[in-house]
Amino acid sequence: WKIPESALPQQTRIVLARSGDQYFARPFIDPSDRAPLDAAEARSLPEASSITDMEIRIAAMRRILQDMVEGGGDENWDYLADLLDVSRGLPATTFDALDCLSDNPAALIRLLLRTPQEEARARIWRLECELPFTWLLVPIRVWREEMTATHRAIRSELEEVDVFAANEIRRRADERLTQVAAEAARFCRGLIPLGHFADDAISDRRVVPQASATPPLRGAFDWLYRAEGPYQVLLRTGSDFRWPAGPDRDDWAAEITLLSESRWKDAVWKDCQGVGFRRPLTDAPFGAAFAAASGVRVSRRLVHATKLLRSHAPEWFDAAYGAALARIFGFDLDVLNHD
Repeated sequence: WKIPESALPQQTRIVLARSGDQYFARPFIDPSDRAPLDAAEARSLPEASSITDMEIRIAAMRRILQDMVEGGGDENWDYLADLLDVSRGLPATTFDALDCLSDNPAALIRLLLRTPQEEARARIWRLECELPFTWLLVPIRVWREEMTATHRAIRSELEEVDVFAANEIRRRADERLTQVAAEAARFCRGLIPLGHFADDAISDRRVVPQASATPPLRGAFDWLYRAEGPYQVLLRTGSDFRWPAGPDRDDWAAEITLLSESRWKDAVWKDCQGVGFRRPLTDAPFGAAFAAASGVRVSRRLVHATKLLRSHAPEWFDAAYGAALARIFGFDLDVLNHD
């Protein structure tokens, strides 16, 4: 194929050879004549994408993503949205800018929350299937901060358009957060507690984790293990698969200081049933919830293990993860209770 130079924009280009959703060649970057030579020189994601040295290119993109989170560059957010649109049918790792999102949860959440179209947000939710991260391990602090910032930004942006439509402005800002929280619950039942954080952002409430104060009461997770509860269902279905190996309690505690403290170690693990070969699967939801609540960035090994273990028993994993989050933050467990 030959494309006339006059038909192409005079800047860095991503060239895709496809018809419909079928690709006929590997996508490639066609850099502009003014491609930056180092990470510091790149001022935008399109410019960074044209750097030929991979290490320098990735360093530039990570810096720019962090700058975006700290308040810059609508054009960079638009560029990410365009990449998501053109990458349909391709793995997200095709484009370094999308790949780098897995290392910056704040940028990932900001992109999700600032995207108005539900279909486009669905593509962002599915990035978990293609990139080395999981929504379950995104720090709760990041969810709360980004929800609050996005809510205020939408209200501010709309107020500039029509300062008299206060009620409508508020409704639209509230609606974005409640929509994303509802999508989170559909994507993963364990993320149901995000609805509480959306409500907090809408009402400007501050919720402090109880993790730094009082451990959950003994028996707090009893409903998980009662007759016909999630754990009993897991045991019945467990006969249909080989129980997966994975990290043990010491592995989680090694990376999450909170779980190494005796008061939490006793309160959490004493109430967790499951012995021997079952423990990787029965314990992982609690470890993941405490990682998210405490804001600890765990190793790639635990990220991979979380995704793998959840894939074996998503119903159990989501129920236990959601119960742990609810207990840490003092939420009502009724919405998670499987009657």
